[in-house]
Amino acid sequence: MPSGSGKKKSSKLPAILGGTIPSFIVFWAIVGIVAVLHHRRKTAAISAIHTGQGGGGGNRPNGTANANMMGKIGHAVINGIKVNIEEQINSETSNQMDDQTAQNGQQDGRNT
Repeated sequence: MPSGSGKKKSSKLPAILGGTIPSFIVFWAIVGIVAVLHHRRKTAAISAIHTGQGGGGGNRPNGTANANMMGKIGHAVINGIKVNIEEQINSETSNQMDDQTAQNGQQDGRNT
């Protein structure tokens, strides 16, 4: 029997590596490009906000005016809350005083 006359077994390893390695490199190249573009957009947005160019457009105010407006609205809301709390405290205090005077009046009526 001849030792080298049989069929040679084919190997699929070169085909697998030939397809996998380039696709792996292309995938990571795309991920890198997307990361760089995302970083640039994020940096531009942050610098626009810090220079006062963000938040505007059309009829909308820019970021600084918007912050000032929100500050004024915030102060008005807090002042309104303070007034409501003061009114509630005054109302509860007067109700408690009325209750106490009514109880004292009932006790005085029983003692005589």
